Amino acid sequence: MMYRRWYGSLIPLGNGEKLLLGGREDRGYPVVTPEAYNEVQGWRTLSGATSDTAFGIDQSHWYYPRAYQLADGSGDVLVLAHVGDMYRLNPAGIGTISKLVTTAPIGDYRLPMVMFGPGRIFSVRKHQKAIVIDLNGAEPIVTETSYVGRLRFWSNATVLADGKVLVSGGSGIANQLLDVAYPVQIWDPSTGAWTTGASATKPRLYHSSALLLPDATVFTAGGGAPGPIKQLNAEIYYPPYLFDAAGSPAPRPLLLAAPELLSISANREFAIAVESGNLISKVTLIHTGSVTHSTDVEQRFEQLAFVQEGQTLRIQTPANRDYTVPGYYMLFVFNEYGVPSIAKIIKMTS
Repeated sequence: MMYRRWYGSLIPLGNGEKLLLGGREDRGYPVVTPEAYNEVQGWRTLSGATSDTAFGIDQSHWYYPRAYQLADGSGDVLVLAHVGDMYRLNPAGIGTISKLVTTAPIGDYRLPMVMFGPGRIFSVRKHQKAIVIDLNGAEPIVTETSYVGRLRFWSNATVLADGKVLVSGGSGIANQLLDVAYPVQIWDPSTGAWTTGASATKPRLYHSSALLLPDATVFTAGGGAPGPIKQLNAEIYYPPYLFDAAGSPAPRPLLLAAPELLSISANREFAIAVESGNLISKVTLIHTGSVTHSTDVEQRFEQLAFVQEGQTLRIQTPANRDYTVPGYYMLFVFNEYGVPSIAKIIKMTS
């Protein structure tokens, strides 16, 4: 790389490249010029996309910039600054960047953001606001959804196997054992409503992590260092879809076989096998996560169309590589009661 980058964001692109944004070379020296990585050509510096306002020291915009590729085929990337300003960055060649008229409510680098659907982003903002950003049109559309029930600085957002968004950890005062958020909250994209779930036993603060696992549970770990507590432990959260009405573990469908490698292309299908007698109601595909400092730019969720013929499911492949970026995905199937299988890992290529 051209620059040293503590706290930079590595954004996956649909063509297989990686876009590197922000970070700092040293205290007080933010990196305001992006770089891109290509497996064949190596690194290139995007001198045409240099921006003090998008990646500079003001409001810590260099600190894990939030960015996702637009779904319009342009190759452009939306950069959402912590203050709510938006930028359109094209990583081709030496790059270009322009500021958009559209803005979002003011945010904070200690609050999470995640892609929960094709071209749709969920972001927790300041003052307990939450928003949805739709990237599927010519310009981003920002819509406010229901308020988060409490302040959760250094919380993590995780897309669950069914497409709902889990917010876990955090506290009312950043990295302090004050107003600690032990209960999880789950946001439903279909209604915009929040529900409160089970409570953790440990505070998960600065440096904590939360990742969806192939068994549809969520791994939560670490937090609090340096600060009031150093958590060298982990907990597992079991979402409601794993239980029946009586609160007992629900029988799961069994996914027997699935391809290990698939291509992202339109009007194609692939087959998987499920256990005899399993009636499947839904198939979901979720990119494996990569989370740190309340930031996860890897996870994305897609519900796939399918037809069931006995034990065989014929499933439509994802068509748009701008949000089904190359990489490793978890494929879940759900039975008629909404209970997920253990996922199969599939590598998607462009």
